[in-house]
Amino acid sequence: MKKDSILIVCIIALLLLNLGTLGFLFSESTGHKPPPKPILPEMQKPGELIIERLNFDKTQQKLYQELIQEHHKAIRLLENKRFNLKENLYHSLKNEDHSIDTIVEQLGNLQKEIELRHYNHFTEIKAICKPEQMNAFDSLAEDFANIFNSKPPPRRH
Repeated sequence: MKKDSILIVCIIALLLLNLGTLGFLFSESTGHKPPPKPILPEMQKPGELIIERLNFDKTQQKLYQELIQEHHKAIRLLENKRFNLKENLYHSLKNEDHSIDTIVEQLGNLQKEIELRHYNHFTEIKAICKPEQMNAFDSLAEDFANIFNSKPPPRRH
């Protein structure tokens, strides 16, 4: 009887160990990892980070602020167009309008224009850098997606 109870305890212990191992492996494969450390310090704005990391002087800071104002104005106009197109797209649901392909194509073209505007904005920032700031710009460019992306990347399963 004593051997049977020892055998049962060993089997239960091995079963629990296997379940624990499977649970650990499953949690690792589903992406339950801590989120990546943010690039931006808690209260720092992206513009401040760029000025700091590129070590812009006063003249560069003034040029940079002008670039930001122009960029924000252009992006706001494009975002308004996108909002209106999406509104038209979803209104087509109640009208049972089957010509949504045109709207979806316009949305795609508009998104392309927005992304090109962002890219060109960064090339304008690069253009106001001095030669000794280029290494800092290249390093910063590697972080642009994380700095300016408002949503974290989707988890992989």
